[in-house]
Amino acid sequence: MEVQQVSSFLSTNGDSSLAVLVRARDEAAGALQFEEAANLHKLIGRVKAIAKAREELVSDVRGLGGIALTKGTDAHSVRLWPMVGGFWRQSYRIRVDENATPDSLTADLKDWLFSLPTSDSGMESDGREHLAILLRWYYSSSRDGQWYPLRRDKKFNFRRLSKAMVDVANRAAK
Repeated sequence: MEVQQVSSFLSTNGDSSLAVLVRARDEAAGALQFEEAANLHKLIGRVKAIAKAREELVSDVRGLGGIALTKGTDAHSVRLWPMVGGFWRQSYRIRVDENATPDSLTADLKDWLFSLPTSDSGMESDGREHLAILLRWYYSSSRDGQWYPLRRDKKFNFRRLSKAMVDVANRAAK
């Protein structure tokens, strides 16, 4: 039972627990049990804070996704390392010209991202090695890039990634 609740909490980023608590708070307030309603309201606030503070990598590994951004091998280039469904996909090198802007990169970025396979068919491993590589890189004290999570409960911010791509390429060119 508790495992199911934790799994549900993680997969909905707390919305499953919040729905139950909000309903209970509203029922308590409707029954004029204001002290109970106030306690539930405080608990709702704590659940929201926990969900907001959740580490980016805390999720069901089957839905784990994101893009690692690192500098490229030459000036004015970056490399994107996508992870979809807990599996690394083929990296993508993008040349970022000196005049590039986040807006000019966003369309190419969207086309590339939406072309990635979303299933793990054809993947011969079980994903543990993929996850191990991600964790070693992500928690490294000398990490050489940034992680941009792809989560079902949030809209991906292409502009943020595009701006970071321009910044990384400009720093590498100096």
